[in-house]
Amino acid sequence: MGNCTDGCFELINYRLDKVTGVFLPDKETTSEVHVVDLAGVDRHGGKGAAEDAALKAVTRVVDALADSKSHVPYRDSKLTRLIHKSLGE
Repeated sequence: MGNCTDGCFELINYRLDKVTGVFLPDKETTSEVHVVDLAGVDRHGGKGAAEDAALKAVTRVVDALADSKSHVPYRDSKLTRLIHKSLGE
């Protein structure tokens, strides 16, 4: 990977849209799956805190959700902005 300013991670998004009905849609179903690979973010390039930022941001969001806080810091990193639907809104 190149320069990692907000942490290094791999994100794969899957989206499935299904519409039933022949002429008029009876029902529309949308499913989304977000797969995040954080393996090695703490070891990548030996840069320390910059690579660890994504993992720390996810931890802050999960902690805020677990504690039922009124503010959940989804905007602290690119990763948490991308997967906020999966973490809980």
